[in-house]
Amino acid sequence: MREIISEIVRHTGGLGFIEIVKITGTEESTLVEAMDNDKTVIIKGNLYNPVPEFEGEFGMSSLVLIKGLVDHPSFKTDEAHVEIERQDEAPSDITFTNEEGTSSSYRFMSSQLVPNQAKFLGTEWDIEFTPTKSKIAEFSSFASLYSFESLFMVDTKSSQLRFHIGDPASASHKATIVFAKDIEGKMSAGLYWPVSQVLSILKLADE
Repeated sequence: MREIISEIVRHTGGLGFIEIVKITGTEESTLVEAMDNDKTVIIKGNLYNPVPEFEGEFGMSSLVLIKGLVDHPSFKTDEAHVEIERQDEAPSDITFTNEEGTSSSYRFMSSQLVPNQAKFLGTEWDIEFTPTKSKIAEFSSFASLYSFESLFMVDTKSSQLRFHIGDPASASHKATIVFAKDIEGKMSAGLYWPVSQVLSILKLADE
């Protein structure tokens, strides 16, 4: 259980801009949903296997606290255990206890307090690629150099996926990173993406 919660937090609160997570559990699936305050980033995914203890609908806030508990050395021993309490057909609390009796509790959010999640009906992506560790590092290094630019553009040219920091058509500081090659599909420049959020998400693939 500790490992499951750790993974949920790593892919949400661990990004640095997600504050609340919604979990909806049934016998068939455990759905995790989250979004940032600006609704720029929307997270929606199912755990590989449904978690019986998560059946019901509830939320998780104070993500720094729950991350600290699941990562605390006192609760990472083989003798430590995790217990989930339920109330009104949904999880209400989770308690971590070590072999000496030291314990800490975390309170889940009522589903009524969880913000409504954005609707995402699915789509067919024009471009699919797998980010490599070296390209993520390269993009990160240029983003640091051009730290005064908070957004970047994406386009395609000659089967290359290109990231533009700064307007490529302007007479100003700018950089173009070839992020992926031999791709299929096309994308025209014009849409802007937040550098820090995208980098945080990309770096999950590097862990």
